[in-house]
Amino acid sequence: MVDAAGFSPPYDYALAAALRARGVEVVIVEPRDTQSLWGDPDALPTESGRSLRSLARIGKGVRHVFGMQQLLTRIRNEKPDIVHFQWLPLPVVDSVLLGRLAGEVPLVFTMHNTSLFHGVASSGMQGWNAASSYSSFDRIVVHSRYGRDSALRAGRATERQLVCIPHGAFAHYTELCSPDRANQVGPFTFLFAGSVKPYKGLDLLVGAFNSLVSRRPSLDVRLIVAGSPGLEGAPLREVADRSAGSTRIEWRLRHQSERELATLLACSHAVVLPYREIDQSGVLLAAVAMHRAVIASDIGGFPEVIRDGENGLLVPPNDVDALSSALERLADDADLRTQFEASMRVLSLGALSWETVAEQTEVMYNSLLSS
Repeated sequence: MVDAAGFSPPYDYALAAALRARGVEVVIVEPRDTQSLWGDPDALPTESGRSLRSLARIGKGVRHVFGMQQLLTRIRNEKPDIVHFQWLPLPVVDSVLLGRLAGEVPLVFTMHNTSLFHGVASSGMQGWNAASSYSSFDRIVVHSRYGRDSALRAGRATERQLVCIPHGAFAHYTELCSPDRANQVGPFTFLFAGSVKPYKGLDLLVGAFNSLVSRRPSLDVRLIVAGSPGLEGAPLREVADRSAGSTRIEWRLRHQSERELATLLACSHAVVLPYREIDQSGVLLAAVAMHRAVIASDIGGFPEVIRDGENGLLVPPNDVDALSSALERLADDADLRTQFEASMRVLSLGALSWETVAEQTEVMYNSLLSS
């Protein structure tokens, strides 16, 4: 299982552990620093200075070239039954390796994002040759029917290649901090977590929250924003600090460790995902595992996890008024929130458990080998 840039260790390790429990031998290939960070739930990634980032990218690119050549040699020496790639961090380089391996060993790819990094990296080297690289794979895993249809429409995969296997709920957060509702004290707390990027719609949430506070000043609510600020975090905070709900917004504009995120989820009453565009979200799968109510945009793969009125609330994308009404409805109705939490628990132990994901993955592997 290859994650050459270390983009998704929570997914890699959860899937590998579940496959191993089924008797599948899995070797994870990833950067050494990713291994050390993932082994420490309190670790935070180091951030290079602005002047050093370009040099850091060049250095990573050079290391990636040599690393992929070493991987090719290792695969040919060890002769695994399947090679399963999680990401193609540098497709212009990766496609050369894939071309050499095609026909030698079955190749699988998990297409976590069908929109190529949500368009952020498509103008840089990470987008070069990405679409043409997919033709080398025998199977391509997507996490939703939306992802499947999106990949087909964009011409990035064929019907024969595509297999839909859901993304499992990130149960490791329950080991770092209990999801017991006793942790939910104080005002009704909404949580926005993850890197702050334009497509995630934090500006919409801040607007909706301010509208709620203006409309219902006596309602005891707060909003926690926790994650790396990206491009819009600081300016957005400056605008929010001049708004009606400014004293009720807590800003934690930095990367959160795994334990910190688990604690935030445990202390929050609801997770809000006002995204403008998405395939599937790791934050959503963390919320499912921690049995939290979710308010999300009715887009992408969200409706395949969130059933409106059953385990969360779905709102039209880019609709601040609808989002504000959903925040108010959930804060006002404790019984509805309890219902959502119970439904999330069932989902995390059933359809989105890693046992279920691993079973479907193994079926795909066996089908590929037998063909």
